[in-house]
Amino acid sequence: MYLLKRNPDPRQKPPLGSVLDSDHSMSQELVGYWLMNESGRNIYDLTGQNMPGTMYGMNFKPTTGGMSVFNDGTAYNKITIPHSDLITISGDFTITFCVISTDNTPQWQSPISKTNNDSVFYFITEYNELVIELGPNTINWHTGYVFPLNQVVRVTCTYSVQNGTKVYINGVLEAQNINNGILDTNTTPLYIGNDKPWESSEMWEGYIIDVFLWKNKVLTAFQILQLYAEPYANILVPQYWYMVDFGSILSNDVYFSLGQNLNFSDIANSTANIQLDFTTPDSRKYRITVEINKFSISSENRTIYID
Repeated sequence: MYLLKRNPDPRQKPPLGSVLDSDHSMSQELVGYWLMNESGRNIYDLTGQNMPGTMYGMNFKPTTGGMSVFNDGTAYNKITIPHSDLITISGDFTITFCVISTDNTPQWQSPISKTNNDSVFYFITEYNELVIELGPNTINWHTGYVFPLNQVVRVTCTYSVQNGTKVYINGVLEAQNINNGILDTNTTPLYIGNDKPWESSEMWEGYIIDVFLWKNKVLTAFQILQLYAEPYANILVPQYWYMVDFGSILSNDVYFSLGQNLNFSDIANSTANIQLDFTTPDSRKYRITVEINKFSISSENRTIYID
């Protein structure tokens, strides 16, 4: 069982098991939300759109931004998000990614791209200067922004069919390009930490803390400043987790404490009441009672989650 509450500190990356608050304004039009907090697993997409990422050669390390993915620049390292219609982007969008650069010696490094040489979008650094390509409309645009070494930086890029591209660094407008229009599309995956599947020399070197993608939405300057100040405000975090595994039942009324595992038998022939007592970190006491015959329990599915 887990109880959810709004992230108590929206500045800090939430733990694994957190979920997206779909009612929050910053969750609207989100098509990808990768927190990079899995610590040894593949990358989950919190939007529920079923766009998980597969990690190749990279690993998880803690940073000041929480658990993050670290890429040491080894050839072909990357995270691959399979192509889907959700990330077929030809019009307005907003993308944000939070990174730490740890090496500025390679000429080219790509934190994120969706390209097969006909780019939907393509972010790369040339000696740590941020360069952006958006289809045929914005070719090799040198933004003038140079990533500092070993510092957390949030890059937010908006593209408008009407008004072109704007780049914000840590919530502040850094550069803009008026080239506009409909973008080319492609069917390549979204790559994080590299720019092409065959590329062996353009890997991002450093940490990738998170990546969020909105389709058909251009965040306002105020929203982007809010995003920088509280990037995880639209997250609900788990407060408690309990699991009851039904294998045998010993009595009709079962009482247990936090962390105790219970085994039951002949559940179909009995009515059991489960009582859970617990104390929250702020010292408030709660009791939850569940009558088991309200649930459908079968021998094939003997795990029940109470929420």
